[in-house]
Amino acid sequence: MVATTPRRLTRNQWLSQALEVLARNGSGALSLNNLIKQFHVTKGSFYWHFKNQADFQSALIDHWHEMHNQIVANIIDEVDGGPEVQLASLMKMVISEEHSLFDGAIATLTMQNPDLRPKVQAAYKFRTSYIRKRFSAMGFRGKDLSTRTRIFVAFMSSESTVNAGLSVKQRIAQIPANLALLTG
Repeated sequence: MVATTPRRLTRNQWLSQALEVLARNGSGALSLNNLIKQFHVTKGSFYWHFKNQADFQSALIDHWHEMHNQIVANIIDEVDGGPEVQLASLMKMVISEEHSLFDGAIATLTMQNPDLRPKVQAAYKFRTSYIRKRFSAMGFRGKDLSTRTRIFVAFMSSESTVNAGLSVKQRIAQIPANLALLTG
């Protein structure tokens, strides 16, 4: 048997890979022993980047927010064509890159660790505000604006679960009808 030398992971690699583990295998798979085994690293690698499990989970929420909210918003902001085109582009990106898989996993992690709740709520506040601006630019106001925004955010956050039996291609094909329902 050949011994393998443990790899060195950057903080960002730790977080990106752990987020994938969380999305695919659930929060139980985030134990330190499981992660070091999967990533072929030492415990020292973990402690080089994180003080403890709580620090790690907090950083994981920050990473999720950056990758699945802030960066997505920055990309969609560059899309020409107005708010409806931006919403359609956002839907396509969420579906094709499976962003909503992470939302369910984050929700489960937050239920198990209520200390994470304020960070997750702030991330959803960011997301909701971002979507609300698009619907507002389309002329929606008051309760109509709030309701459409909440429905959009809720649907896109659970899209991969709601449409689990459909291929990505089929889910993308539904975007015009889904968007028409929300904007009509």
